[in-house]
Amino acid sequence: MISKFTSNQKVSLLAIALLVASSQSLWAAEMPIAFKHTANKVAQNQVTGKVTAEDGPLASATVSVKGTSVSTSTDAKGTFAIRAKAGDILLVSSVGYKTKEVTVTGTTLSIQLESNNEALEEVVVVGFAKQKKVNLTGAVQAITSKDLQDRPVTNVSSAIQGKFSGVTITQNSGQPGKDNGTIRIRGLGTINNANPLVIVDGIESSMNNINPNDIESVSVLKDGPSAAIYGSKAANGVILITTKKGGSGKPQLNYTGYAGIQDPTRLPEYMNSYDHAVILNEALKNEGKTQRFSQQDLELFKNGSDPDGHPNTDWLGLLYKGSGFQQSHNLQVTGGTEDVQYMASGGYLGQKGVIKVASSDRYNLRTNVGAKVSSRLRFDLGLAYNYQRITEPVNPYTGDMAQIFRQVNRIPSFIPYKYSNGVYGRGSDGNPIAWMDLEAKDNMINKHTQVNFSGEFKIMDGLKIKQVVGFQPIDNMSSKFV
Repeated sequence: MISKFTSNQKVSLLAIALLVASSQSLWAAEMPIAFKHTANKVAQNQVTGKVTAEDGPLASATVSVKGTSVSTSTDAKGTFAIRAKAGDILLVSSVGYKTKEVTVTGTTLSIQLESNNEALEEVVVVGFAKQKKVNLTGAVQAITSKDLQDRPVTNVSSAIQGKFSGVTITQNSGQPGKDNGTIRIRGLGTINNANPLVIVDGIESSMNNINPNDIESVSVLKDGPSAAIYGSKAANGVILITTKKGGSGKPQLNYTGYAGIQDPTRLPEYMNSYDHAVILNEALKNEGKTQRFSQQDLELFKNGSDPDGHPNTDWLGLLYKGSGFQQSHNLQVTGGTEDVQYMASGGYLGQKGVIKVASSDRYNLRTNVGAKVSSRLRFDLGLAYNYQRITEPVNPYTGDMAQIFRQVNRIPSFIPYKYSNGVYGRGSDGNPIAWMDLEAKDNMINKHTQVNFSGEFKIMDGLKIKQVVGFQPIDNMSSKFV
């Protein structure tokens, strides 16, 4: 039987034949890739193993393939399973242990981690004594002078910022000499005074009078049991600061210093005088009042041809004309013998404000001397002196610096700073740059002296008695010229 096809049927049969041929060619072309992908999967075997420590299996240890995102953790028996191929490097880590790298050579591994005792052996100042971290049960955290190195800061609160968990430090001002931060330990505990208690070398004091370069260690006691020995004053936490002491050996002379420039950032951008005048006219019109500026006034604001009558004053640009130069220099000498040790230091911090007139100069002197009288008796003497001179601009309207910043951010840009004849322009509350040009200022001088003497007697092994006596005269003076 012979079948006859029409021309349309022949075209359909031809299309079907071409489709089948192209599908076979495509499958043949992709087949090696599929086989290659399968081969890669086969090469990655499941590696099992066990992680142990000196005292037995190590649970919750992290095992990962170096250079990839593949990772797993050990179970309660210390065992793990991970996909890796021969030659891969496994990173095995756990808190309190040194990280170990292991090369995959088979399907079963046995890994032992070494204990990292350095952090646990670290000595922390706690109350009137020192303890190792491994023996601590309270919420105590400490840092040393190494953590404070190479930080171009002006005060201790800025130096320890970000170094302690649960400790929030907020810097409320960038004014030279008044840029100390507000410290809160574990949040705000009271609506009254929430500042922590600060102890410097065993004496209640202020951290604002200390040169950060003189600090040996800082400990923060965060919970009630740790700070209980200080009584109710420690309700908001305790910050213990220990200054540097001398050591045995030849005298060592160290110098540290830096210089830099401060500059304001993210200043508000105010509209120019033309836009301000247009908006003010629109506001007056919406209130049914007479518009303040005519079309001719708006045109003069726009083209800037009349700087006396129609200015475009950049008040922020006129205010921030200080150099912002800052420099710090510190010199320290240490030395002593096995029985007598000494440390003496001197420091200078100079700050020029980002606005004129504002400045601060601080001088610090400190010396610590320790003497071992016998195997049981030891005496320590500490002397510190801080002298700081702070200068800030003031105004004749309220007598402080705050009004200057307030007025600069309120006065319109269509009010002139100074006319061409030398007369100052003014707004409803005065001209803030005119106040700056008059150099009305407040000169503040702060003097702080700290003398502390301590004696320590060893009664027997593990039992000592220590007496600390301190004296802190403070002299603050302010004189204004308005």
